Amino acid sequence: MTGTEADAGDAAWRALVDKVLKGADFDRVLVSRTADDLRIEPLYPKAEDPPVIPFIRQGPWSIVQAVDHPDPAIANEFARADLAGGADGLRVALAGSASARGFGLPIDGIAPALDDLALDQIALRFDPTPHLAEPVLRAVADLGVDPDRLAIDFGIDPIGDAVRTGDSPAPVAAIVTDARSKRFRSGLLRADGRVHHDAGATEAQELAGVLATGLAYWRALDEAGWAEDEARNAISFQLVADADAWLTIAKFRAFRRLWAEIETSCGVEPRPIHLAAETSWRMTTRRDPWVNLLRTTVATFGAAVGGADSILVLPPTAALGLGDGFARRMARNSQIILRDESHLARVTDPAAGSGGLEAQTEALADKAWSLFQATEQAGGIARMLDAGSWQAELAASRAERQRAVRRMRHPMTGTTEYPDLDEAPVSVLLPASVEPDGARLAEPFEHLRDRADRFRERTGGRPAVFLDSIGRPTDHASRAAFVGGMLAAGGIELGVGEASASIDASVAAFRASGLVVACLCGSDETYAAFDVEGLARALKQAGCRFLFFAGRPGEREASLRAAGVDAFLFKGADAVDLLDKVLEHAGAMP
Repeated sequence: MTGTEADAGDAAWRALVDKVLKGADFDRVLVSRTADDLRIEPLYPKAEDPPVIPFIRQGPWSIVQAVDHPDPAIANEFARADLAGGADGLRVALAGSASARGFGLPIDGIAPALDDLALDQIALRFDPTPHLAEPVLRAVADLGVDPDRLAIDFGIDPIGDAVRTGDSPAPVAAIVTDARSKRFRSGLLRADGRVHHDAGATEAQELAGVLATGLAYWRALDEAGWAEDEARNAISFQLVADADAWLTIAKFRAFRRLWAEIETSCGVEPRPIHLAAETSWRMTTRRDPWVNLLRTTVATFGAAVGGADSILVLPPTAALGLGDGFARRMARNSQIILRDESHLARVTDPAAGSGGLEAQTEALADKAWSLFQATEQAGGIARMLDAGSWQAELAASRAERQRAVRRMRHPMTGTTEYPDLDEAPVSVLLPASVEPDGARLAEPFEHLRDRADRFRERTGGRPAVFLDSIGRPTDHASRAAFVGGMLAAGGIELGVGEASASIDASVAAFRASGLVVACLCGSDETYAAFDVEGLARALKQAGCRFLFFAGRPGEREASLRAAGVDAFLFKGADAVDLLDKVLEHAGAMP
Protein backbone atom coordinates (compact mmCIF):
# COMPACT_ATOMS: atom_id res chain seq x y z
CA MET A 1 0.00 0.00 0.00
CA THR A 2 1.38 3.40 -0.96
CA GLY A 3 1.54 6.32 1.45
CA THR A 4 -1.35 8.00 -0.35
CA GLU A 5 -3.49 4.88 -0.07
CA ALA A 6 -2.65 4.52 3.62
CA ASP A 7 -3.58 8.16 4.25
CA ALA A 8 -6.85 7.63 2.45
CA GLY A 9 -7.53 4.51 4.50
CA ASP A 10 -6.83 6.35 7.74
CA ALA A 11 -9.12 9.18 6.74
CA ALA A 12 -11.92 6.78 5.88
CA TRP A 13 -11.48 4.94 9.18
CA ARG A 14 -11.50 8.20 11.12
CA ALA A 15 -14.67 9.31 9.33
CA LEU A 16 -16.40 6.09 10.35
CA VAL A 17 -15.20 6.45 13.93
CA ASP A 18 -16.42 10.05 14.14
CA LYS A 19 -19.80 8.90 12.89
CA VAL A 20 -20.02 6.33 15.69
CA LEU A 21 -18.79 8.81 18.30
CA LYS A 22 -21.57 11.25 17.37
CA GLY A 23 -19.61 14.30 18.43
CA ALA A 24 -17.86 12.77 21.43
CA ASP A 25 -14.21 13.71 21.86
CA PHE A 26 -11.95 11.22 20.05
CA ASP A 27 -9.06 11.53 22.49
CA ARG A 28 -11.24 11.18 25.58
CA VAL A 29 -13.00 8.06 24.31
CA LEU A 30 -10.37 6.17 22.35
CA VAL A 31 -6.94 7.45 23.38
CA SER A 32 -5.47 6.26 26.67
CA ARG A 33 -2.36 7.48 28.43
CA THR A 34 0.37 5.82 30.45
CA ALA A 35 1.61 6.96 33.84
CA ASP A 36 4.26 8.92 31.91
CA ASP A 37 1.48 10.67 29.95
CA LEU A 38 2.41 8.86 26.75
CA ARG A 39 -0.43 8.45 24.27
CA ILE A 40 -1.71 5.01 23.33
CA GLU A 41 -3.63 5.32 20.09
CA PRO A 42 -6.50 3.00 19.16
CA LEU A 43 -4.87 2.16 15.81
CA TYR A 44 -1.33 2.26 14.45
CA PRO A 45 0.05 1.86 10.95
CA LYS A 46 2.77 -0.65 10.21
CA ALA A 47 6.17 0.53 11.40
CA GLU A 48 8.39 1.44 8.47
CA ASP A 49 12.14 0.75 8.86
CA PRO A 50 12.11 0.52 12.68
CA PRO A 51 15.49 0.67 14.44
CA VAL A 52 17.05 -2.66 15.36
CA ILE A 53 17.16 -3.43 19.07
CA PRO A 54 20.86 -3.98 19.81
CA PHE A 55 21.91 -7.37 21.13
CA ILE A 56 18.39 -8.47 21.97
CA ARG A 57 18.16 -12.02 23.29
CA GLN A 58 18.32 -14.80 20.77
CA GLY A 59 17.08 -18.18 21.86
CA PRO A 60 15.52 -19.19 25.17
CA TRP A 61 15.66 -17.15 28.34
CA SER A 62 16.77 -18.59 31.68
CA ILE A 63 14.06 -19.64 34.15
CA VAL A 64 15.12 -18.44 37.59
CA GLN A 65 13.64 -19.50 40.93
CA ALA A 66 14.05 -17.85 44.32
CA VAL A 67 16.04 -19.34 47.18
CA ASP A 68 14.68 -17.40 50.14
CA HIS A 69 13.63 -19.80 52.90
CA PRO A 70 15.47 -18.91 56.15
CA ASP A 71 16.12 -22.60 56.85
CA PRO A 72 19.05 -23.60 54.58
CA ALA A 73 18.00 -27.26 54.52
CA ILE A 74 14.51 -26.42 53.27
CA ALA A 75 15.96 -23.88 50.84
CA ASN A 76 18.23 -26.57 49.45
CA GLU A 77 15.32 -28.97 49.09
CA PHE A 78 13.33 -26.42 47.11
CA ALA A 79 16.33 -25.51 44.94
CA ARG A 80 16.80 -29.17 44.02
CA ALA A 81 13.12 -29.49 43.11
CA ASP A 82 13.24 -26.31 41.01
CA LEU A 83 16.30 -27.40 39.05
CA ALA A 84 14.90 -30.89 38.53
CA GLY A 85 11.60 -29.37 37.43
CA GLY A 86 12.99 -27.19 34.67
CA ALA A 87 14.59 -24.11 36.22
CA ASP A 88 18.11 -23.26 35.07
CA GLY A 89 18.91 -20.45 37.47
CA LEU A 90 18.61 -19.58 41.17
CA ARG A 91 18.29 -16.23 42.90
CA VAL A 92 19.53 -16.31 46.50
CA ALA A 93 17.83 -13.65 48.61
CA LEU A 94 19.83 -12.84 51.73
CA ALA A 95 18.05 -11.89 54.94
CA GLY A 96 17.65 -8.12 55.02
CA SER A 97 17.55 -7.65 51.27
CA ALA A 98 14.54 -6.06 49.62
CA SER A 99 13.57 -9.18 47.68
CA ALA A 100 13.59 -11.35 50.83
CA ARG A 101 10.44 -9.55 52.04
CA GLY A 102 11.22 -10.36 55.65
CA PHE A 103 12.60 -13.84 55.00
CA GLY A 104 15.85 -14.81 53.25
CA LEU A 105 18.94 -16.89 53.93
CA PRO A 106 21.42 -15.98 56.64
CA ILE A 107 25.00 -15.57 55.46
CA ASP A 108 26.08 -18.81 57.07
CA GLY A 109 23.24 -20.56 55.25
CA ILE A 110 24.62 -19.99 51.74
CA ALA A 111 26.84 -23.06 51.68
CA PRO A 112 24.25 -25.55 53.02
CA ALA A 113 21.50 -24.07 50.83
CA LEU A 114 23.65 -24.61 47.73
CA ASP A 115 25.11 -27.89 48.88
CA ASP A 116 25.58 -30.55 46.19
CA LEU A 117 24.08 -28.40 43.42
CA ALA A 118 25.74 -28.25 40.01
CA LEU A 119 26.62 -24.57 40.39
CA ASP A 120 28.81 -24.55 37.29
CA GLN A 121 25.79 -25.55 35.17
CA ILE A 122 23.26 -22.95 36.30
CA ALA A 123 22.93 -19.19 36.51
CA LEU A 124 23.42 -18.08 40.11
CA ARG A 125 22.22 -14.69 41.34
CA PHE A 126 22.39 -13.05 44.75
CA ASP A 127 20.32 -10.33 46.36
CA PRO A 128 22.45 -8.98 49.22
CA THR A 129 22.64 -5.61 50.95
CA PRO A 130 25.86 -3.49 50.89
CA HIS A 131 26.99 -4.60 54.35
CA LEU A 132 26.57 -8.22 53.24
CA ALA A 133 28.54 -7.85 50.00
CA GLU A 134 31.92 -8.92 51.32
CA PRO A 135 30.54 -11.83 53.40
CA VAL A 136 28.72 -13.09 50.30
CA LEU A 137 31.92 -12.93 48.26
CA ARG A 138 33.74 -14.91 50.95
CA ALA A 139 30.94 -17.46 51.23
CA VAL A 140 30.91 -18.09 47.48
CA ALA A 141 34.71 -18.31 47.39
CA ASP A 142 34.57 -20.87 50.18
CA LEU A 143 32.30 -23.10 48.09
CA GLY A 144 35.44 -24.25 46.30
CA VAL A 145 34.06 -23.83 42.76
CA ASP A 146 36.36 -22.37 40.10
CA PRO A 147 35.13 -18.77 39.57
CA ASP A 148 35.84 -19.05 35.85
CA ARG A 149 33.26 -21.84 35.61
CA LEU A 150 30.48 -19.89 37.37
CA ALA A 151 27.79 -17.80 35.71
CA ILE A 152 27.28 -15.65 38.77
CA ASP A 153 25.71 -12.28 39.52
CA PHE A 154 26.47 -10.95 42.98
CA GLY A 155 23.82 -8.22 42.70
CA ILE A 156 25.66 -5.58 44.73
CA ASP A 157 23.58 -2.42 44.37
CA PRO A 158 24.47 0.32 46.87
CA ILE A 159 22.56 2.97 44.94
CA GLY A 160 19.45 0.79 44.87
CA ASP A 161 19.74 0.19 48.59
CA ALA A 162 20.02 3.93 49.12
CA VAL A 163 16.73 4.39 47.24
CA ARG A 164 15.14 1.88 49.61
CA THR A 165 16.67 3.01 52.90
CA GLY A 166 17.30 6.72 52.41
CA ASP A 167 20.98 6.33 53.36
CA SER A 168 23.85 7.61 51.25
CA PRO A 169 25.12 5.03 48.75
CA ALA A 170 28.09 2.99 49.92
CA PRO A 171 31.32 3.49 47.90
CA VAL A 172 31.31 1.13 44.95
CA ALA A 173 35.05 0.65 44.55
CA ALA A 174 35.52 -0.33 48.17
CA ILE A 175 32.84 -3.00 47.87
CA VAL A 176 34.15 -4.73 44.77
CA THR A 177 37.91 -4.45 45.29
CA ASP A 178 38.04 -7.66 47.29
CA ALA A 179 36.21 -9.50 44.53
CA ARG A 180 39.12 -9.18 42.14
CA SER A 181 41.46 -10.89 44.57
CA LYS A 182 39.05 -13.83 44.64
CA ARG A 183 38.98 -13.91 40.80
CA PHE A 184 35.38 -12.66 40.64
CA ARG A 185 35.24 -10.00 37.92
CA SER A 186 31.88 -10.20 36.18
CA GLY A 187 28.37 -9.67 37.51
CA LEU A 188 29.50 -7.82 40.62
CA LEU A 189 27.26 -4.75 40.47
CA ARG A 190 23.63 -4.65 39.47
CA ALA A 191 21.60 -1.66 38.36
CA ASP A 192 18.24 -2.83 39.65
CA GLY A 193 14.87 -1.42 38.65
CA ARG A 194 12.94 -3.20 41.40
CA VAL A 195 13.69 -0.62 44.06
CA HIS A 196 12.52 2.23 41.83
CA HIS A 197 9.43 0.27 40.79
CA ASP A 198 8.52 -0.56 44.39
CA ALA A 199 8.97 3.10 45.34
CA GLY A 200 6.37 4.12 42.76
CA ALA A 201 8.34 4.73 39.58
CA THR A 202 6.66 5.04 36.23
CA GLU A 203 8.08 3.00 33.37
CA ALA A 204 10.25 5.91 32.21
CA GLN A 205 11.44 6.65 35.74
CA GLU A 206 12.43 3.02 36.24
CA LEU A 207 14.40 3.09 33.01
CA ALA A 208 16.06 6.38 33.88
CA GLY A 209 16.94 5.17 37.38
CA VAL A 210 18.58 1.99 36.08
CA LEU A 211 20.46 3.85 33.33
CA ALA A 212 21.74 6.45 35.79
CA THR A 213 22.75 3.74 38.26
CA GLY A 214 24.57 1.70 35.64
CA LEU A 215 26.48 4.76 34.43
CA ALA A 216 27.38 5.71 38.02
CA TYR A 217 28.83 2.24 38.59
CA TRP A 218 30.74 2.36 35.32
CA ARG A 219 32.27 5.70 36.27
CA ALA A 220 33.17 4.49 39.76
CA LEU A 221 34.98 1.43 38.38
CA ASP A 222 36.74 3.55 35.79
CA GLU A 223 37.95 5.92 38.49
CA ALA A 224 39.16 2.92 40.50
CA GLY A 225 41.36 1.87 37.57
CA TRP A 226 39.27 -0.93 36.09
CA ALA A 227 39.76 -1.52 32.38
CA GLU A 228 36.87 -0.49 30.16
CA ASP A 229 35.69 -3.97 29.21
CA GLU A 230 36.28 -5.28 32.71
CA ALA A 231 34.15 -2.49 34.17
CA ARG A 232 31.30 -3.14 31.76
CA ASN A 233 31.40 -6.88 32.45
CA ALA A 234 31.08 -6.14 36.15
CA ILE A 235 27.63 -4.55 35.70
CA SER A 236 24.31 -6.32 35.09
CA PHE A 237 20.80 -4.92 34.81
CA GLN A 238 17.34 -5.84 36.04
CA LEU A 239 13.88 -4.49 35.23
CA VAL A 240 10.40 -5.29 36.49
CA ALA A 241 7.72 -6.97 34.40
CA ASP A 242 4.12 -6.20 35.30
CA ALA A 243 0.64 -7.02 34.05
CA ASP A 244 0.70 -4.36 31.34
CA ALA A 245 2.29 -6.53 28.67
CA TRP A 246 2.34 -3.67 26.16
CA LEU A 247 4.44 -1.40 28.36
CA THR A 248 6.60 -4.26 29.62
CA ILE A 249 7.58 -5.18 26.07
CA ALA A 250 8.32 -1.55 25.25
CA LYS A 251 10.31 -1.03 28.45
CA PHE A 252 12.65 -3.97 27.93
CA ARG A 253 13.19 -3.12 24.27
CA ALA A 254 13.79 0.55 25.07
CA PHE A 255 16.39 -0.23 27.71
CA ARG A 256 18.77 -2.00 25.34
CA ARG A 257 18.56 0.90 22.91
CA LEU A 258 19.21 3.44 25.65
CA TRP A 259 22.17 1.64 27.20
CA ALA A 260 23.72 1.24 23.75
CA GLU A 261 23.23 5.00 23.32
CA ILE A 262 25.12 5.62 26.57
CA GLU A 263 27.97 3.37 25.41
CA THR A 264 28.13 5.18 22.08
CA SER A 265 28.09 8.56 23.85
CA CYS A 266 31.02 7.36 25.96
CA GLY A 267 32.96 6.64 22.78
CA VAL A 268 32.92 2.86 23.00
CA GLU A 269 31.40 0.19 20.82
CA PRO A 270 28.14 -1.19 22.33
CA ARG A 271 28.29 -4.77 23.48
CA PRO A 272 25.79 -7.30 24.88
CA ILE A 273 24.44 -6.87 28.38
CA HIS A 274 22.59 -9.20 30.72
CA LEU A 275 19.07 -7.89 31.30
CA ALA A 276 17.11 -9.82 33.93
CA ALA A 277 13.40 -9.59 34.69
CA GLU A 278 11.33 -10.20 37.80
CA THR A 279 7.57 -9.97 38.04
CA SER A 280 6.20 -6.99 39.91
CA TRP A 281 5.80 -7.10 43.67
CA ARG A 282 3.55 -4.06 43.71
CA MET A 283 0.92 -5.74 41.51
CA THR A 284 0.58 -8.78 43.78
CA THR A 285 -2.48 -9.17 46.00
CA ARG A 286 -3.29 -11.11 49.14
CA ARG A 287 -6.95 -11.46 48.21
CA ASP A 288 -7.87 -14.07 45.59
CA PRO A 289 -4.13 -14.71 45.15
CA TRP A 290 -4.60 -17.14 42.29
CA VAL A 291 -5.35 -14.15 40.08
CA ASN A 292 -1.66 -13.37 40.57
CA LEU A 293 -0.99 -16.31 38.25
CA LEU A 294 -2.75 -14.43 35.47
CA ARG A 295 -0.81 -11.27 36.23
CA THR A 296 2.56 -12.98 36.31
CA THR A 297 1.83 -14.95 33.15
CA VAL A 298 1.06 -11.73 31.27
CA ALA A 299 4.15 -10.12 32.79
CA THR A 300 6.31 -13.08 31.77
CA PHE A 301 4.96 -12.84 28.24
CA GLY A 302 5.87 -9.15 28.14
CA ALA A 303 9.39 -9.70 29.47
CA ALA A 304 10.00 -12.63 27.13
CA VAL A 305 8.79 -10.77 24.03
CA GLY A 306 10.73 -7.71 25.20
CA GLY A 307 13.95 -9.74 25.19
CA ALA A 308 14.76 -10.44 28.86
CA ASP A 309 17.70 -12.80 29.27
CA SER A 310 16.35 -14.35 32.47
CA ILE A 311 13.01 -14.18 34.25
CA LEU A 312 11.96 -14.84 37.83
CA VAL A 313 8.24 -15.23 38.52
CA LEU A 314 7.05 -14.57 42.06
CA PRO A 315 4.83 -17.35 43.45
CA PRO A 316 1.12 -16.42 43.41
CA THR A 317 1.00 -16.47 47.21
CA ALA A 318 4.07 -14.24 47.67
CA ALA A 319 2.12 -11.44 49.35
CA LEU A 320 0.81 -13.92 51.92
CA GLY A 321 4.17 -15.41 52.81
CA LEU A 322 6.69 -17.97 51.62
CA GLY A 323 5.15 -20.12 48.93
CA ASP A 324 4.91 -23.86 49.36
CA GLY A 325 5.99 -26.41 46.76
CA PHE A 326 2.77 -26.05 44.78
CA ALA A 327 3.00 -22.25 44.54
CA ARG A 328 6.63 -22.47 43.49
CA ARG A 329 5.83 -25.10 40.89
CA MET A 330 3.06 -22.95 39.42
CA ALA A 331 5.44 -19.98 39.16
CA ARG A 332 8.05 -22.15 37.46
CA ASN A 333 5.66 -23.95 35.14
CA SER A 334 4.09 -20.74 33.83
CA GLN A 335 7.47 -19.97 32.29
CA ILE A 336 8.03 -23.50 31.06
CA ILE A 337 4.71 -23.48 29.23
CA LEU A 338 5.45 -20.14 27.57
CA ARG A 339 9.04 -20.98 26.67
CA ASP A 340 9.09 -24.69 25.93
CA GLU A 341 5.50 -25.53 24.99
CA SER A 342 4.29 -22.27 23.42
CA HIS A 343 7.72 -21.71 21.82
CA LEU A 344 7.73 -18.04 22.72
CA ALA A 345 11.51 -17.92 22.48
CA ARG A 346 11.64 -19.22 18.91
CA VAL A 347 11.38 -15.72 17.38
CA THR A 348 13.96 -13.02 18.02
CA ASP A 349 12.25 -9.72 18.87
CA PRO A 350 8.71 -10.67 17.81
CA ALA A 351 7.59 -7.08 18.46
CA ALA A 352 9.78 -5.77 15.63
CA GLY A 353 7.74 -3.96 13.01
CA SER A 354 4.58 -3.72 15.08
CA GLY A 355 3.32 -0.18 14.64
CA GLY A 356 2.00 0.12 18.16
CA LEU A 357 4.92 -1.51 19.95
CA GLU A 358 7.54 0.32 17.93
CA ALA A 359 5.80 3.63 18.57
CA GLN A 360 5.53 2.91 22.29
CA THR A 361 9.14 1.78 22.50
CA GLU A 362 10.23 5.00 20.83
CA ALA A 363 8.05 7.22 22.99
CA LEU A 364 9.11 5.50 26.20
CA ALA A 365 12.78 5.64 25.21
CA ASP A 366 12.50 9.38 24.51
CA LYS A 367 10.81 10.04 27.85
CA ALA A 368 13.29 7.93 29.81
CA TRP A 369 16.24 9.55 28.04
CA SER A 370 14.96 13.00 29.02
CA LEU A 371 14.66 11.90 32.65
CA PHE A 372 18.12 10.31 32.53
CA GLN A 373 19.60 13.54 31.15
CA ALA A 374 17.94 15.42 34.00
CA THR A 375 19.71 13.16 36.52
CA GLU A 376 23.00 13.85 34.82
CA GLN A 377 22.40 17.59 34.88
CA ALA A 378 21.68 17.28 38.61
CA GLY A 379 25.07 15.68 39.18
CA GLY A 380 24.07 12.02 38.93
CA ILE A 381 21.64 9.82 40.75
CA ALA A 382 23.75 9.52 43.90
CA ARG A 383 23.70 13.29 44.33
CA MET A 384 19.95 13.36 43.70
CA LEU A 385 19.51 10.72 46.39
CA ASP A 386 21.56 12.74 48.86
CA ALA A 387 19.41 15.77 48.09
CA GLY A 388 16.18 13.76 48.30
CA SER A 389 15.01 14.93 44.88
CA TRP A 390 14.90 11.49 43.25
CA GLN A 391 12.89 10.10 46.16
CA ALA A 392 10.49 13.05 45.84
CA GLU A 393 9.92 12.33 42.15
CA LEU A 394 9.16 8.68 42.86
CA ALA A 395 6.89 9.62 45.77
CA ALA A 396 4.88 11.91 43.50
CA SER A 397 4.41 9.12 40.96
CA ARG A 398 3.47 6.71 43.72
CA ALA A 399 0.87 9.11 45.11
CA GLU A 400 -0.66 9.56 41.68
CA ARG A 401 -0.87 5.80 41.13
CA GLN A 402 -2.33 5.23 44.59
CA ARG A 403 -4.89 7.93 43.89
CA ALA A 404 -5.95 6.04 40.78
CA VAL A 405 -6.25 2.84 42.83
CA ARG A 406 -8.36 4.53 45.51
CA ARG A 407 -10.67 5.91 42.83
CA MET A 408 -10.85 2.49 41.15
CA ARG A 409 -9.34 3.80 37.94
CA HIS A 410 -6.60 1.19 38.26
CA PRO A 411 -8.67 -2.00 38.55
CA MET A 412 -7.27 -5.10 40.25
CA THR A 413 -9.18 -8.28 39.51
CA GLY A 414 -10.07 -10.17 42.67
CA THR A 415 -9.48 -7.11 44.86
CA THR A 416 -11.30 -4.09 43.45
CA GLU A 417 -13.00 -5.92 40.58
CA TYR A 418 -15.00 -9.14 41.09
CA PRO A 419 -13.84 -9.75 44.68
CA ASP A 420 -14.72 -13.13 46.15
CA LEU A 421 -16.01 -12.64 49.68
CA ASP A 422 -16.10 -16.40 50.26
CA GLU A 423 -12.64 -17.29 48.98
CA ALA A 424 -10.97 -20.26 50.61
CA PRO A 425 -7.88 -19.64 52.73
CA VAL A 426 -4.53 -20.29 51.08
CA SER A 427 -1.68 -22.05 52.84
CA VAL A 428 1.90 -20.78 52.92
CA LEU A 429 5.00 -22.17 54.58
CA LEU A 430 5.64 -19.05 56.66
CA PRO A 431 3.17 -16.15 56.89
CA ALA A 432 4.27 -12.69 55.84
CA SER A 433 4.13 -9.72 58.13
CA VAL A 434 0.72 -8.05 58.00
CA GLU A 435 2.39 -4.65 58.21
CA PRO A 436 2.05 -2.94 54.82
CA ASP A 437 5.26 -1.95 53.05
CA GLY A 438 3.52 0.69 50.98
CA ALA A 439 4.66 -0.83 47.70
CA ARG A 440 1.75 -3.09 46.83
CA LEU A 441 -1.15 -1.25 45.24
CA ALA A 442 -3.83 -3.48 46.77
CA GLU A 443 -2.94 -2.66 50.38
CA PRO A 444 -5.66 -0.04 51.07
CA PHE A 445 -8.43 -2.41 49.99
CA GLU A 446 -6.82 -5.37 51.75
CA HIS A 447 -6.82 -3.40 54.98
CA LEU A 448 -10.56 -2.75 54.54
CA ARG A 449 -11.19 -6.44 53.88
CA ASP A 450 -9.25 -7.34 57.03
CA ARG A 451 -11.47 -5.03 59.09
CA ALA A 452 -14.58 -6.58 57.59
CA ASP A 453 -13.28 -10.08 58.36
CA ARG A 454 -12.63 -9.17 61.98
CA PHE A 455 -16.18 -7.81 62.20
CA ARG A 456 -17.48 -11.10 60.85
CA GLU A 457 -15.44 -13.10 63.35
CA ARG A 458 -16.83 -10.97 66.18
CA THR A 459 -20.47 -10.82 65.11
CA GLY A 460 -21.03 -13.82 62.86
CA GLY A 461 -22.02 -11.68 59.88
CA ARG A 462 -20.43 -9.29 57.45
CA PRO A 463 -20.88 -5.52 57.57
CA ALA A 464 -23.82 -4.69 55.32
CA VAL A 465 -25.46 -1.71 53.68
CA PHE A 466 -29.18 -1.24 53.13
CA LEU A 467 -29.82 -0.46 49.47
CA ASP A 468 -32.82 1.83 49.13
CA SER A 469 -33.77 1.35 45.50
CA ILE A 470 -35.80 4.11 43.89
CA GLY A 471 -38.01 3.31 40.91
CA ARG A 472 -38.35 0.14 38.88
CA PRO A 473 -35.59 -2.52 38.80
CA THR A 474 -34.60 -1.44 35.31
CA ASP A 475 -34.06 2.07 36.68
CA HIS A 476 -31.56 1.12 39.34
CA ALA A 477 -30.11 -2.28 38.34
CA SER A 478 -26.93 -0.90 36.76
CA ARG A 479 -26.09 1.39 39.65
CA ALA A 480 -27.03 -1.25 42.20
CA ALA A 481 -24.53 -3.64 40.59
CA PHE A 482 -21.87 -0.93 40.72
CA VAL A 483 -22.59 -0.25 44.39
CA GLY A 484 -22.53 -3.95 45.23
CA GLY A 485 -19.19 -4.48 43.52
CA MET A 486 -17.64 -1.48 45.21
CA LEU A 487 -18.87 -2.56 48.65
CA ALA A 488 -17.55 -6.08 48.11
CA ALA A 489 -14.10 -4.60 47.50
CA GLY A 490 -14.24 -3.58 51.16
CA GLY A 491 -15.68 -6.88 52.38
CA ILE A 492 -19.16 -5.40 52.76
CA GLU A 493 -22.40 -7.07 51.74
CA LEU A 494 -25.36 -5.41 50.09
CA GLY A 495 -28.62 -5.78 51.96
CA VAL A 496 -31.22 -5.20 49.26
CA GLY A 497 -34.62 -3.93 50.33
CA GLU A 498 -37.82 -3.52 48.35
CA ALA A 499 -37.95 -0.81 45.70
CA SER A 500 -39.27 2.38 47.29
CA ALA A 501 -42.92 2.98 46.57
CA SER A 502 -42.97 5.75 49.17
CA ILE A 503 -40.87 7.31 51.87
CA ASP A 504 -42.84 5.49 54.55
CA ALA A 505 -42.25 2.13 52.86
CA SER A 506 -38.52 2.84 52.60
CA VAL A 507 -38.28 3.76 56.26
CA ALA A 508 -40.18 0.65 57.30
CA ALA A 509 -37.95 -1.59 55.21
CA PHE A 510 -34.82 0.10 56.59
CA ARG A 511 -35.94 -0.40 60.19
CA ALA A 512 -36.79 -4.03 59.49
CA SER A 513 -33.32 -4.65 58.06
CA GLY A 514 -31.59 -3.84 61.35
CA LEU A 515 -28.80 -2.06 59.45
CA VAL A 516 -27.37 1.36 60.24
CA VAL A 517 -25.80 2.32 56.89
CA ALA A 518 -27.87 2.96 53.77
CA CYS A 519 -27.41 3.83 50.12
CA LEU A 520 -29.90 5.70 47.94
CA CYS A 521 -29.82 4.14 44.48
CA GLY A 522 -31.71 5.07 41.33
CA SER A 523 -31.28 6.54 37.89
CA ASP A 524 -30.86 10.24 37.24
CA GLU A 525 -34.41 10.30 35.90
CA THR A 526 -35.95 8.67 38.98
CA TYR A 527 -33.96 10.95 41.26
CA ALA A 528 -35.41 13.95 39.44
CA ALA A 529 -38.97 12.67 39.92
CA PHE A 530 -38.61 11.61 43.57
CA ASP A 531 -38.37 13.51 46.84
CA VAL A 532 -34.87 12.21 47.57
CA GLU A 533 -34.21 14.92 50.15
CA GLY A 534 -37.33 13.93 52.05
CA LEU A 535 -36.29 10.27 51.94
CA ALA A 536 -32.81 11.14 53.20
CA ARG A 537 -34.22 13.09 56.16
CA ALA A 538 -36.59 10.26 57.02
CA LEU A 539 -33.84 7.62 56.93
CA LYS A 540 -31.64 9.74 59.17
CA GLN A 541 -34.48 10.18 61.62
CA ALA A 542 -35.01 6.40 61.54
CA GLY A 543 -31.47 5.82 62.81
CA CYS A 544 -29.30 5.74 59.69
CA ARG A 545 -25.78 6.59 60.84
CA PHE A 546 -24.21 6.96 57.42
CA LEU A 547 -26.09 7.62 54.19
CA PHE A 548 -24.55 7.78 50.75
CA PHE A 549 -25.99 8.52 47.35
CA ALA A 550 -25.21 6.47 44.21
CA GLY A 551 -24.42 8.83 41.38
CA ARG A 552 -23.25 12.39 40.91
CA PRO A 553 -25.47 14.85 42.75
CA GLY A 554 -25.08 17.72 40.30
CA GLU A 555 -26.94 20.86 41.33
CA ARG A 556 -28.72 19.04 44.17
CA GLU A 557 -25.56 18.41 46.20
CA ALA A 558 -26.17 21.23 48.68
CA SER A 559 -29.79 20.25 49.30
CA LEU A 560 -28.93 16.55 49.59
CA ARG A 561 -26.17 17.24 52.11
CA ALA A 562 -28.53 19.47 54.08
CA ALA A 563 -31.04 16.60 54.11
CA GLY A 564 -28.48 14.21 55.59
CA VAL A 565 -26.60 12.60 52.70
CA ASP A 566 -23.02 12.08 53.92
CA ALA A 567 -21.23 11.05 50.73
CA PHE A 568 -21.65 10.43 47.02
CA LEU A 569 -20.49 7.33 45.15
CA PHE A 570 -19.68 7.50 41.46
CA LYS A 571 -16.95 6.37 39.12
CA GLY A 572 -13.89 8.37 40.09
CA ALA A 573 -14.91 8.98 43.71
CA ASP A 574 -12.49 7.99 46.49
CA ALA A 575 -13.79 4.48 47.13
CA VAL A 576 -11.35 3.77 49.97
CA ASP A 577 -12.50 6.83 51.90
CA LEU A 578 -16.17 5.93 51.47
CA LEU A 579 -15.64 2.27 52.39
CA ASP A 580 -13.68 3.32 55.45
CA LYS A 581 -16.62 5.42 56.62
CA VAL A 582 -19.10 2.63 55.89
CA LEU A 583 -17.07 0.19 57.99
CA GLU A 584 -16.61 2.72 60.77
CA HIS A 585 -20.32 3.44 61.10
CA ALA A 586 -21.21 -0.25 60.72
CA GLY A 587 -19.00 -1.03 63.70
CA ALA A 588 -15.93 -2.54 62.02
CA MET A 589 -13.01 -1.20 64.02
CA PRO A 590 -9.68 -0.26 62.37
